[in-house]
Amino acid sequence: PFVLWGVVFRAFFAKEGTFFLVKTNEQWVDGKIVDSPDGLTLLDTVNFHNPLSFPGNQNQTMCKWSARTALALSNSVPGPLLEAENITYENDIISDQGSEMTDGCGTANRATTLAVSRLVDPESYSVAFQFRLGGLKGSKFANDNDLFLQGMALEDATTSTREPFKVIGRNSQVKIRYPPGHHDPLDPTLRIIDILRLSHMRSPSSISAETIINLSDNG
Repeated sequence: PFVLWGVVFRAFFAKEGTFFLVKTNEQWVDGKIVDSPDGLTLLDTVNFHNPLSFPGNQNQTMCKWSARTALALSNSVPGPLLEAENITYENDIISDQGSEMTDGCGTANRATTLAVSRLVDPESYSVAFQFRLGGLKGSKFANDNDLFLQGMALEDATTSTREPFKVIGRNSQVKIRYPPGHHDPLDPTLRIIDILRLSHMRSPSSISAETIINLSDNG
């Protein structure tokens, strides 16, 4: 453990030669560590973010589970706050050959992409962005209560900037599942878009085979 000003921190995760500490429900008193009424235990912190004991997460290998736990530690910019009813779901698009044509990519309305672009770069306007987001209710996913998404969101060009912020997630974007009652449904942090990066174009550039296939299939 690490003790700073009487507060106990413990190692939570190691990544790229750096380890991350979290504050626990412990404190340093008279030369020893004792329980504190504030905070979570180290194990409770892990289970709060990525509960391995929940059956919905047990189809992952330990390597995959560890990688998804690290999602909370990547740098992000807090984006717009969405109302719960404006975080919705639609099915992935599957080709005749069984491939997921929308793998890891949902949609957002024009109001959301504009707000996200202005937050990161006031002089830009990106029609796609990479994000993290909780707060998607799991009625479409059997017994899950909340789902943690990460992936891309592509602007729906048929929408307006006058609409409320909206994001539509897909099953291929679901990284972590939570049991009923795991999170406080009124917690606004679950409905804030964590912006990871905006789309951008480099010039000159080369076009990949995947892009050619996408252009051919989708016009």
